[in-house]
Amino acid sequence: MAKNTITPETDNALKELAARLPVPSKVGKVAFTGRELLAENPDAQDHKGNPIDPKQTYLRHYPPAVNHLRRMRKAYEQGGNTAVNKYLKPYLKKDAPVSQ
Repeated sequence: MAKNTITPETDNALKELAARLPVPSKVGKVAFTGRELLAENPDAQDHKGNPIDPKQTYLRHYPPAVNHLRRMRKAYEQGGNTAVNKYLKPYLKKDAPVSQ
């Protein structure tokens, strides 16, 4: 059972925070040529450890998009502001203050 209830004010604050968090630009499978991969990393290897062929096409798998709002709502319901701060911590800049 949820420990904390989300009020409309809290929900609006969580929506504002979620809008500021980064969203991955690439999701799912994306095709790259070997030439593009080698431009990023000249020592790149495929998933079997073989050298990259510049003429071949390779698929890169990216993680699914994250719904920050849903995750922060769940965190808030389970642990309040402390849990939301813990969720946001990896996204904060090193010098940014964290209020509790």
